[in-house]
Amino acid sequence: MCSPAGTPAAETGTTAVRRTHPGVRATACQFEAVTSAVPFREQKVPVYGMYPFTVKRDMLKRMHGTDEHIGVETLRQGTETVYQLLAGLRTEA
Repeated sequence: MCSPAGTPAAETGTTAVRRTHPGVRATACQFEAVTSAVPFREQKVPVYGMYPFTVKRDMLKRMHGTDEHIGVETLRQGTETVYQLLAGLRTEA
């Protein structure tokens, strides 16, 4: 079961990614926290997860390992993405 695409929340997330990652396409992917979303989705509450930074192949290999890290610029860009997402959701309310 997936949350619907095209909702205001999903569109706000896409807009945040476009603003902070010019030229990068926001895509749906299997998110490891998906099992936490099941009870919400069963109640028809859409749940969306995101990596607020560009995930590169080498990052996926290190994820949850002894060498897991992201660079300072990646952290800055991800923080700005989350800010843009929250600011967008705030203006929807």
